Amino acid sequence: MNNVDLYLVGSDWIGVLNMNLTELHLSSCLLTVSIPSTEPINSTSFTVLDLSSNPLNSELPDWLVIVSTLVHVDLSYCNLYGRIPLGFSELPNLQYFNLAGNNNLSVSCSQLFRGSWKMILYINLASNKLHGKLHSSIGNVTFRTNFDLSLNNVGGGIPSSIGPIPASLGNLQNLTKLSLEGNELNGALLESFGNLSELSTLDVSVNYLIDVDLSSNLLEGLIPLPNVEIELLDLSNNRFSGSIPQNICESMPNLIFLSLSGNQLTGEIPASIGEMMLLLQVIDLSRNNISGTIPSSIGNCSLLKVLDLAYNNLSGEIPATLVSLVTSLDLSGSNLSGDFPEELTKLSGLVVLNLSRNHISAKIPENISSLHQLSSLDLSSNNLSGSIPPTLSSLSFIGYLNLSNNDFSGTIPYAEHLTTYNASSFSGNPALCEPPLNVKCQDEDSDSQMEEEVSIKITIMEMNKK
Repeated sequence: MNNVDLYLVGSDWIGVLNMNLTELHLSSCLLTVSIPSTEPINSTSFTVLDLSSNPLNSELPDWLVIVSTLVHVDLSYCNLYGRIPLGFSELPNLQYFNLAGNNNLSVSCSQLFRGSWKMILYINLASNKLHGKLHSSIGNVTFRTNFDLSLNNVGGGIPSSIGPIPASLGNLQNLTKLSLEGNELNGALLESFGNLSELSTLDVSVNYLIDVDLSSNLLEGLIPLPNVEIELLDLSNNRFSGSIPQNICESMPNLIFLSLSGNQLTGEIPASIGEMMLLLQVIDLSRNNISGTIPSSIGNCSLLKVLDLAYNNLSGEIPATLVSLVTSLDLSGSNLSGDFPEELTKLSGLVVLNLSRNHISAKIPENISSLHQLSSLDLSSNNLSGSIPPTLSSLSFIGYLNLSNNDFSGTIPYAEHLTTYNASSFSGNPALCEPPLNVKCQDEDSDSQMEEEVSIKITIMEMNKK
């Protein structure tokens, strides 16, 4: 009798509980009389109780937890108050349990979810006053479709060995919806959530989470914007598509670590990343299909240590504004052009520099020797020209060097630390000569003398003809 106006029935509706029913559906019937506190049910086969969306203004009666035949209980949005009896967790046949939207029901999560919940498929306790911790034993509950604790007071104090949200949640293989929105959860959202292979909805917004790591899964769709104050967001190695949201900085202004690498993202890098996310230390957008230019505003991230934009479709020049604390810069495998920016030589703490497989031209600046910490330098497959600066040989920390496939010319300054590299580091430069390449440079004096001798012979031959 859902949606039938029973307002004038008063307390008479309670009598139907003695009618040896199997199911009772009285949702949205304007029932106003409280559920009786003593057991009115005679049936031994009562399976469904749905009194949802009625202004009952009642306590949740204890007698419900002794009706062992119950399969479906929906008392959502009934203005219920008081304590949720722990016995619900031991009902042997209960599959559907919905007390959402009552606002004043309370219970300790660590106690409620220690129960067996043998047959449970669906739990919705949203918008109440649940408190305490999510104990690791919750991983033993075999939820199949829905688990919603949003808008409660579920909070911290969970041991770090378990994780602020228990890693054991990753065992709930069949869960399709998990909502923990609007609580007091803190710490990290663990990578183990990726083991929830059937999960289609995950909502952890409005909490105190620090880290969100959902890397290396099969997540797809658009990049989500968590409405939480997080410091780490790692969505790398998934199947996200579309563009990076232009308002990403408005959602996560305190972000320190951002990794969206290994997805299928398109569009341009939002300039806002370098305008409001000023605490960023790591930006990794590599291995996507991102186009456009590198925003010069990224230079505003004065704490930036790692910038990896490799293997995208970026174009234009490398911004001269990248003079922060960068220690690793990888811009390889794109369509970048322009001269080798001399400003990069001001990155005194730079350890890794990879500009390979682009269209960068002109010479390597002589003052590249100021990069004393450089351990890896890859400039291969560009349009760089001129001579290799002799100062490069003084960089004693370089463990990897690749200058191949450019237009360098002249003698290789094969001295000091450069003598540790073989021909492969310099191959593909037809005008380079001397070791370690098996190409000898021609003597300029010999060339001049030969040209002079040829000129004299031509003059003599012309005179003989006359």
